[in-house]
Amino acid sequence: MVNLGGPYPASNNPQAIREAFNQHIQDHPAGGGAGAVSSVFTRTGDVVAAEGDYSLDQLSDVVITTPIDNDLLRHNGTNWVNEAVTIGDVVGAASSTDNAAARMNGTGGKTIQNSGVIIDDSDNVTGVTTLNIDGTGDSLVVDTTLLVVDATNDVVMINTATQVTGTGNPILQTSSATAGKSGLLVGYGQTAKGRLFNAAPTSAGRLELSVNAYFDGTNWQRDNTGVEGGLFLFNANTFTYNQAASGANPITFTEAFGISSTDIRFNDSSADLNFRVESNNDAEAFYIDGGTDDVGFSTQTPTGQVEIEAFSTTHAVALLVLDQQDADQQFIDYVGTSAANTTNNITTFTTGGAIQGFIRINVNTVDYWMPFYTAPTA
Repeated sequence: MVNLGGPYPASNNPQAIREAFNQHIQDHPAGGGAGAVSSVFTRTGDVVAAEGDYSLDQLSDVVITTPIDNDLLRHNGTNWVNEAVTIGDVVGAASSTDNAAARMNGTGGKTIQNSGVIIDDSDNVTGVTTLNIDGTGDSLVVDTTLLVVDATNDVVMINTATQVTGTGNPILQTSSATAGKSGLLVGYGQTAKGRLFNAAPTSAGRLELSVNAYFDGTNWQRDNTGVEGGLFLFNANTFTYNQAASGANPITFTEAFGISSTDIRFNDSSADLNFRVESNNDAEAFYIDGGTDDVGFSTQTPTGQVEIEAFSTTHAVALLVLDQQDADQQFIDYVGTSAANTTNNITTFTTGGAIQGFIRINVNTVDYWMPFYTAPTA
């Protein structure tokens, strides 16, 4: 309690004491007199401040409520208030690994231990054996959109953070607005790489599966110029397989095979490609020579536009059977150019040459022999 004497009321309030003291100085600038201070907290004479004269909650912006040992003082935006905290000793090992992340040891809450996870001075994290995602929100995000593991929607996204939604939501999706950066690479480290879902950025609605080929935004390029390139292209209602021999970049693909809504094509680009169909016992059951434009049955070296060759000396069947089901139609229709000579493929001569021999034929399961002649003479 401070008593300034005279007309100034005694008080324990710091603000009231300060105002009374200031007024006392103004009223008695020389000190002493009837208004002199008679006592401070019951002490008289040459009074100095002593412990216990004031308490913290006597300040106008301090509110102390039931304080206990180890309380902290904090400002809540309006006043300084006391807040209880739990303080205890935290102990650890005698030594630690530089930059190792500390972790709790046991359940006591006061013991830490070293870990194998290292956070270096450049904020690189190493030593993580397993990273478990908690299953809520964008659980793992690398560089905003470079890699997003969305555990809520069960999808992994690369170069995008926007999930494709609808029937059949994907579990893995990629996207890229950067030319030459599209698709999933398979076989990294090999001399000739393959790519799945390698959609060209300049064309929508298409899907490519490439082997030793990638699209750089302008052209197709080989990873290895010494190896052939291949491209399976799905585009709207068309499927094509395109190929390119080894050689310098960029690639000029030629279509080897294609299926559309209107036709099935082989070698639509007119390249020198052979077509071969193999049966169980015949490696050349059907063969088209892309260089000579000839067709062979059981031969890869047809000597005519069409050649039929027995693939075995013991096959025991006719080379060609013409089974005409339309009773009033011919078996064969010969179309050519006729003339009165033996130069054209049809002659109007009626005088035949000499019989040279016979060819074995079969008519309605009965064997016959058909004669053949030298050139007619007139």
